[in-house]
Amino acid sequence: MKKEAITFEEEEVFENYSYSINTATIFWNEYQFKREPESFEWKTCPFGIGKDLENIIQSLLVNHAEPRVDYSPKRRKFLIEKYNTFSNDFFAREPFLLDFFVPAYNKPKNKNGNNHLTFGGDRYYYLYSYAQAVIVSRKTVMDYQFELLFAFALRQCDLMHIDSFLNFHFESNFAGTAKKYCQYLKQITRKFASKLLTTELSDSIKEWIVENENSEKESGVEKIKTYLTVKQLAFIFRALKEIKLIEGKTEKSIAKVISKAFDSKAQEDLSPESVYNHYYALDYGAIEFWLIQFPKLEKFTKKLKEKK
Repeated sequence: MKKEAITFEEEEVFENYSYSINTATIFWNEYQFKREPESFEWKTCPFGIGKDLENIIQSLLVNHAEPRVDYSPKRRKFLIEKYNTFSNDFFAREPFLLDFFVPAYNKPKNKNGNNHLTFGGDRYYYLYSYAQAVIVSRKTVMDYQFELLFAFALRQCDLMHIDSFLNFHFESNFAGTAKKYCQYLKQITRKFASKLLTTELSDSIKEWIVENENSEKESGVEKIKTYLTVKQLAFIFRALKEIKLIEGKTEKSIAKVISKAFDSKAQEDLSPESVYNHYYALDYGAIEFWLIQFPKLEKFTKKLKEKK
């Protein structure tokens, strides 16, 4: 399965409630907190965790973004000055003090990405701004990277928006599987609550977990086992909606219902996200499959009618 692309964009407005994992928003908030801690009701971020976050964001920017200032002989003096500012002893001890960083290479940066982050070269310098936003999902980064970015996004979420934040990631990053998501949230809070999260925020997360665990237990509905693939299911439900045999549901709602109702014996990913992605992406194999099945259904229906 092709991996979803990491998106890159310029980030000018940092206070927003899109709930996505946005490296620019996360870094900028910590950068502001470093300067005006009295304006935030957050815990002081431990040094080690702060440096880990900064290193992860640097790695993502180097591999998925263009430099804010690219190398050229004319810019060399400027870039070396910035590199020296970035790499001085004071900065090396503290995260979130500068809004840029400067990798240094002995060879020109690979334009195709997959560059190793290094500060040991002395010939080619590139300046990146932390205001450049990389939007990540659980599928696009390594587990430990998403874990830390998710914990910081939680830390920075306004208490009044925590339910919306958790619901957003329930659907977009955890395939709408409550049990799996609740387990993940428990581990995240155990690992980071004492270091990053306020008591009120931790309590709100625990309440969300309890509510959704109870909801999962109360439903207690066994899924329908099927050999239908996600493409075949997506197509038939789209057809039912197009000919108005079902209505009143958005495509995302239909995808969610399918994922909750069916369990694929073909080991297919029947997450809401997967079903939704195939809803409008026509697959001719799925169409051919149903063209073969419709006559069989017609034959079966006629047999039942004849028995009466």
